[in-house]
Amino acid sequence: MLVFNFSLGCQRLFSFVMNPFDMRICSLFFLTVVLLFSCTKSEDVVEQNTGQNEDYPLIMMHGALGSGDTYATQAQRFVSNGYASDLIFAFDWNSLDQGGTPEIDLDLFVDQVLATSGKSQVVLIGHSAGGNLGYTYLEDENRAEKVARYVHVGSFVNASPAGPNGQIPTLNLYSLADEVVQGGDIPGAQNIALSDLDHYQIATSEESFIEMFKFLNNGQIPEHNILEDDNVILEGRVVDLGSNEMQEGITIEIFKIDANTGGRAVQDPVDILVTDSNGNWGPWEAEKGQRYEFVISSDDPDFKKLHYYREGFVKSDRLVYLRSFPPPGNPVSLLLGLLPESEDQSVFAIFASNQAVLNGRDELSFNSVELSTPALAAPDQTNIAFFIYDNGDMVSSGNQHLFFGTFPFLNGIDLYTSVENCQIIPISFNGVTLHAENWKSANQGYSIVVFN
Repeated sequence: MLVFNFSLGCQRLFSFVMNPFDMRICSLFFLTVVLLFSCTKSEDVVEQNTGQNEDYPLIMMHGALGSGDTYATQAQRFVSNGYASDLIFAFDWNSLDQGGTPEIDLDLFVDQVLATSGKSQVVLIGHSAGGNLGYTYLEDENRAEKVARYVHVGSFVNASPAGPNGQIPTLNLYSLADEVVQGGDIPGAQNIALSDLDHYQIATSEESFIEMFKFLNNGQIPEHNILEDDNVILEGRVVDLGSNEMQEGITIEIFKIDANTGGRAVQDPVDILVTDSNGNWGPWEAEKGQRYEFVISSDDPDFKKLHYYREGFVKSDRLVYLRSFPPPGNPVSLLLGLLPESEDQSVFAIFASNQAVLNGRDELSFNSVELSTPALAAPDQTNIAFFIYDNGDMVSSGNQHLFFGTFPFLNGIDLYTSVENCQIIPISFNGVTLHAENWKSANQGYSIVVFN
């Protein structure tokens, strides 16, 4: 399996987040709670890393509010360039929990990867807060011996390469256009400054992949971007947003979407799956290029039904995540608790899975209403998700909902969508249009639209 099956337990973000950006993130999330390559190498490491490094398992660590699917596109690129898919892993951790020990859980994960793969070392890749986790993990000599190389992505400046003595060959990849983390060179690391990527793109873009691939393969340039598959196999997880708690026994109904109407091709699902004890689902064979609606539901009355609408899959993807809403007590639940449950209106969320939505660069519209405006898509907000709902007056002001202005990545827009009659709502992002139905938010759930 691409994602290992064991409980990660309690984990933390704030206890090892100590630089100015992290303090910003801390303060922003506390508001939410209230309101809601010239590397320095040792000779033995050089010998261990001669030739192509695809034999080393890759373990990828997401940042704050992220999940393993941060790296879904990069995993496809690695596979398209000769890496074995069963040696690519995502480490899901709770980036919001102050009291946990994610470096200990990561060590258990590394040990299981080594035991299962039969390898002696892994490669770690950490984005943003996941980069802090990477450095914290590698401070321990015994843990550092398990890591051949480390990739620090869109994360914070350190005094030396990773490892207790700076001995781990380290790629430090950052962007001059990052509005979230102010990156910079790390003495002794291989430093690559990209010019125009937003904070999320540093983890997901082709430009970043090329630099990662070169670092892991002695300067070799990858031959491909993403190669299509004749047989498309999907699998993934259901975890809750924010803490990544694994959701067992969740029903996943899969419906075909009609290419002409944007609605369901037929009213019956083409398949029904159930998540295992670790939230995993699949593998499941999809029709290449076919668009689907994935509906997640549970017998638990507190579980919110969600309808996921995705672009068509042209390559197998083992990191298809269907996030559930978190239970009470999760900091994100305070924010999402603001979303209405009404017989009179629908609620939508739009997620750009590989980049932020920036005014002046991107175009995002909901039912012909432009959302990528200076007020709603300011570059310094680095918004990747937009929640669309009415504030209760059934009037679409198009303004930002108040509480969403207090922190980056998420935004909320005051737009009223009636549930009268069946409507298929068009949502367009940079020339791609997806469609979602206007479900009654009270008992039929919310619509989540995901762009690649």
